[in-house]
Amino acid sequence: MIRFHFSLRRFFSLFLFLGI
Repeated sequence: MIRFHFSLRRFFSLFLFLGI
């Protein structure tokens, strides 16, 4: 579960970076 959460957070961060 921790691994999935980490992956999700990383993807979200990347999405925000692309948005900006």
